Amino acid sequence: MSAVDPAATTAPTLVIIRGNSGSGKTTTAREVRRRFGRGAALLEQDHLRRTVLREHDSVHIDPVAPAFIAATARTALDLGYHVVLEGILHTERYATVLHQLIESHPGPTAIFYLDVSFDETVRRHLRRVEPIPVTPDEMRTWYTRHDLLGAADETVIPETSTFEQTVSTILHLSGLTVATPLTPCPRRCRRCARDADAAPAGRCPASHPTPTIVANRSPEEPRVTQDDGTTFTDRDLRGARFRNSTLAGAVLRGVEVRDLDIDAPWLADGALLVNGVDVVPLVEAELDRRFPGRELRRAEHPDALRSAWAAIERAWAAAVDQVGTMPAGAVDVSVDDEWSFAQTLRHLAFATDIWLGRTVLRLPQPVHPLGQPHAEYETDGFDMSIFAVTRPTFAEVLELRADRQAMMRDFLAGVTPRLLAELRQHPWSTEHDVSVLRCLHVIMGEEWEHLRFALRDLAAQQ
Repeated sequence: MSAVDPAATTAPTLVIIRGNSGSGKTTTAREVRRRFGRGAALLEQDHLRRTVLREHDSVHIDPVAPAFIAATARTALDLGYHVVLEGILHTERYATVLHQLIESHPGPTAIFYLDVSFDETVRRHLRRVEPIPVTPDEMRTWYTRHDLLGAADETVIPETSTFEQTVSTILHLSGLTVATPLTPCPRRCRRCARDADAAPAGRCPASHPTPTIVANRSPEEPRVTQDDGTTFTDRDLRGARFRNSTLAGAVLRGVEVRDLDIDAPWLADGALLVNGVDVVPLVEAELDRRFPGRELRRAEHPDALRSAWAAIERAWAAAVDQVGTMPAGAVDVSVDDEWSFAQTLRHLAFATDIWLGRTVLRLPQPVHPLGQPHAEYETDGFDMSIFAVTRPTFAEVLELRADRQAMMRDFLAGVTPRLLAELRQHPWSTEHDVSVLRCLHVIMGEEWEHLRFALRDLAAQQ
């Protein structure tokens, strides 16, 4: 594909970025729009379908999302916005509306497909800071190989392309590197004009944030920007802290690791080699020894699941007893900016509400106001107004916690192998299904990981 010349037309540019789950399309699209600045609209399939419409991605319905997404793009283009549209956008459901959008658009169009193999999407999934809880087998059912749109001049970007190369390719071939904004802001915006000297020509400064028509991080995309091939030689990193970062695939040679402290909740998802030895099985065995009953967290049969939950309740009861012997206020102390003990219990209630109440039981209003959502819940576009803004008493937290433990206990009391095998819509990636058993495994995994965190932080207080 040759580079688009936006100077040849006064119409805005349409950029479409497609690819499988885990291909990096959302991260790439956001960076493309960020580098262009004001005057470009970012449209994300997941946000429009999942958050705006709350529509299931199912072959059993006549979906509204394809037409809605195309209409949103067309409206933004008609208003003078350059449009960056991203998503999986499977050809089975989106080919017709995308071809119609492309053919009806009078301005430049650039179409890109991130061609990433299944094995690489799994590797990228495991490198995420907070991957969605799915197995490679589940991911395989979503994967569509080489799902090209078949449009003229569609550019295929291979998995060997680095993040920087991919972004640069899209900016160059689409013509956005030389395109100018066509919208009132920044062209006729007094605030932009006032600050123009502080920003590159044709762009608003960072102090005037770029507006977003839709901005929502898909839970299937990476949360971090990759630094390609960074090498540290003869560097002193003593005391450094890496938070919400990925070191997957990093290689350390001849390094001093005395007192190195690693906390990796998803350690069991891959290997960790120390002097050529995979230490993951050793770590997992030691954690199972320290936390009796943890080894049952992936139980598959009703009786074993009931035993697994009973072990979780016993372990947490001991933790609550422990914090009861500590000075007043210990339950609300945050260590190293982590959740306090009380916040942890509130988050576990939230996890039960999402995975059992909403997903398995399909309750219409499953989330309790005292729940503690994960950090990205608000930025993902979910409604925060349902949550209390004042800190509850610890007695209120314990009451909520006991209620949600009982809800899980009651469900397990009557669960059957057939029910465990039933499929439900994934709460964070609604185009995918997940089994009831997998939902229970997520809840139990959350329980054991957060117990480890909580006991660690209580020990730090003491």
